[in-house]
Amino acid sequence: MTSSAPALSLPPLLTASPLTEKLTVDHIREAKTWSLVKGAEIYYVESFFLNITPESVLEVTKNAAAEIKIFIPQSFTEVLGEILPYLDVVFGNEIKKPKANTQRERLVVFTQVANCTIVAKTDGTIEEYPIIAIPHTKIVNCNGAGDAFCGVFVAKLVQDADIATAVAKGHYLAHQVIQQSGPTYPRNLNQD
Repeated sequence: MTSSAPALSLPPLLTASPLTEKLTVDHIREAKTWSLVKGAEIYYVESFFLNITPESVLEVTKNAAAEIKIFIPQSFTEVLGEILPYLDVVFGNEIKKPKANTQRERLVVFTQVANCTIVAKTDGTIEEYPIIAIPHTKIVNCNGAGDAFCGVFVAKLVQDADIATAVAKGHYLAHQVIQQSGPTYPRNLNQD
């Protein structure tokens, strides 16, 4: 994308339903559900669950840390998400919030639409990965590009790919998606 490319974001529509009433920590602890939790290698949890059943998310995060598995929150709670655009400085402290699973490094992945993706690691290194440039005239629709990036990034982590490969593959699929109408994913994902 170019810096003049359109950026489009559609926030998820969250409504109360009878299904959300079943999303409880007791449900997570049921043998059938817990066996699925235990069988996963990577946990990717949307902010919806943080708002509906934070106790369930905590249960899964504790399991992920104990079993040295990857836990990825899709985003922060709605309140933090709402205030982040207004914050100038955000402080964190590894002493107050140490990482429970120290056998895996903590990553912060920051995509920037038309600019490079930034990855910050626990050891203090910050890496920048350029996006695949595309003329503005080739952009059809940006919906789903971020989801495509995240999906491929996580898939590459499952395959034990390095971060540079995960980012490159994510960029590639996002690049393909924005050239189509709606979040449509090409059948052939081989990167040229």
